[in-house]
Amino acid sequence: MNFILPPNITGHGTAKGNTPPQTDWDRFEQGAASWAMVQSDWDLQAVVRHVPGNFWAVQFSAASTGVRFEIRCNAHYPLIAGWEDGQYVNRPELEAHFASYFTLLPVAFLNTTLDSENEASNLAVSRLLHNEFAQFPYRNPHTLADIIFHQWA
Repeated sequence: MNFILPPNITGHGTAKGNTPPQTDWDRFEQGAASWAMVQSDWDLQAVVRHVPGNFWAVQFSAASTGVRFEIRCNAHYPLIAGWEDGQYVNRPELEAHFASYFTLLPVAFLNTTLDSENEASNLAVSRLLHNEFAQFPYRNPHTLADIIFHQWA
């Protein structure tokens, strides 16, 4: 997947007084509710806004196994991903519930390593703002997911 992260995806890119764009929370909540309605084994546990951070998550638990699953959404752009037991997972069935507004990011893209020798990561971060790059030495992101769904203060 060739995808270029939009400027200010971290929420740290604007000058003081300017606010970054905001994802439509109601649409995210509707998509999560739609997905949950067709899942017989998943129980809604919580809806969380990660502060500090730049993402929201709707958290579920599997009734039969106790496995935890989240649908994560970037707070500034309509980008979503599945997160299960501490790692990103591909859940293609999410697309049907979010496709009209959101982009479901695949695990291979999210796990792309940030490395000046990695052409894919260089392209993906090419539109980030100076203030966002200035956070890297302090935040030490290793993958694109660390930028898209972060918990930086």
